Amino acid sequence: MPDYSFVVPVWHEQETVPALIRRIREIDVHSRCEVVVVDGDPAGSTLHAIDDPRVVKLTAPKGRAHQMNAGAAVARGGVIIFLHADTLPPRSALSDIDQILATGARCGAFRVRFDSSRPIYRFMSWFVSTYARLSRLPYGDQAIFVTREYFRRIEGYKPYPVFEDVELV
Repeated sequence: MPDYSFVVPVWHEQETVPALIRRIREIDVHSRCEVVVVDGDPAGSTLHAIDDPRVVKLTAPKGRAHQMNAGAAVARGGVIIFLHADTLPPRSALSDIDQILATGARCGAFRVRFDSSRPIYRFMSWFVSTYARLSRLPYGDQAIFVTREYFRRIEGYKPYPVFEDVELV
């Protein structure tokens, strides 16, 4: 039984999802994670780009809320990490999550850092992370994580077309 389930909603993201899966495998040095990729394309176009046989692949109606709920329904990990396909978790993600949950928290999110040295992107990284910390409203780009028990208790994501992540938090 895995400790963590990375649930990744995708829609035509064949270009980005292989790198994300590689990053998850790199940080999962003790094989504590499962990866669940949920394609909103009924044809599963992104799923065809995944060659890792350990990845759980499924389709669901388009829309992040629908896709993330479908992924969470099959997730076996005690902690579910909802991650966009173009977002790479930090290398310390698992230990960071362990430390946060050890405080009694049931959910959390990571800071945003855009992969650019341009000043505007460094400012945006600081601004988004600071806003999320002060408002306590992270966005899905920040890799929201929640214990599976708590996620089920709050009955998952509401089927909103946008800001489903803000509503969850």
